[in-house]
Amino acid sequence: MIVFPEIAAPLRQVYEKAGVAVEEVNFRQGAFRYFRRMRAIFRRYRVDTADIEFFTYFDPVAWMARINGVRHIVFTESNSGLMRSRSWKAALLRLRAALVTAPVKRFVAISGFVRRQMLQLGLADDRLSVIHKGIDLQRYQPDGDARRKLVEQYGIQNNEVILGTVTILRRFKHPEVILEACGLLRLQGVPFRLFVGGDGELRPELEALAGKLGIAGRVHWLGYVQRPEEFIRGWDVFLLASEGEAFGFVLLEAMSCGIPVIAAASGAIPEVVDDGRTGLLAPVLDARAMAEAIRSLATDESRRCAMAAACLERVREHFTVDGAVQKTLRVYESMWKQ
Repeated sequence: MIVFPEIAAPLRQVYEKAGVAVEEVNFRQGAFRYFRRMRAIFRRYRVDTADIEFFTYFDPVAWMARINGVRHIVFTESNSGLMRSRSWKAALLRLRAALVTAPVKRFVAISGFVRRQMLQLGLADDRLSVIHKGIDLQRYQPDGDARRKLVEQYGIQNNEVILGTVTILRRFKHPEVILEACGLLRLQGVPFRLFVGGDGELRPELEALAGKLGIAGRVHWLGYVQRPEEFIRGWDVFLLASEGEAFGFVLLEAMSCGIPVIAAASGAIPEVVDDGRTGLLAPVLDARAMAEAIRSLATDESRRCAMAAACLERVREHFTVDGAVQKTLRVYESMWKQ
């Protein structure tokens, strides 16, 4: 397992516990240096198969692996975003993707949405599989006492609905939509508290927006949270407003904790959230629709409870780690038989 140094710390323990050797290499320090370190690692472990993830179609990592003797290469796409290029720009993107990914034998999309994006780039449908991510059911599970603890710690009133999100505070995540929705709730007289887990360059701007909307006293900025499930378990509703979300793993974290979701109907989110059963979907960038969805659940505790049970059922049926592992192994096996 080769990882970037900045993500090695939280992952190393998990990988090494499973018997995986972890090597840290930083691609951003230069492609040539990365190539040399990759060659040393591949020779040491006699690597025959490489699964590339968290790179883009345009990084030459697949060619680096092939030149270093790796016979079987899988490219897993998990990046969010929408392909908006048209005409000659789209043609150039398709050409570049074809050239850079030529050594790849199999492609994996983490959602049907990502698969459609990959097809727009001209990647071969017969080499492309969709494998949804799986959740650790031992780590993410309900805690019936979590809400009471949160109420006591933050002085939350009995009539306040507890809302929360965990997200990177960047443009495509559109956290401002959540704040705008909460601003509308204030005007409608709906009592609430909002917890925001995560950090990013938008935080100062968002804090200013919360003040402008008159909700600064109702928003708790948590910053980076290493174990977000400890907060999520105490929330009544989980919110996400992303546009072009590749998968939305954090939605599974909330659902596995028994928390219904209100999110934008964009990207892969409709594949994760069963609208009306495990949560509610609102049109993307529509703060008014999100506010109405929140209001409808805030005033209907029995519906939230029904959705919580449906969340647990859906995760266990469709989004387990074991299920994702089995599908991944089938991709590898089909490649090895060639």
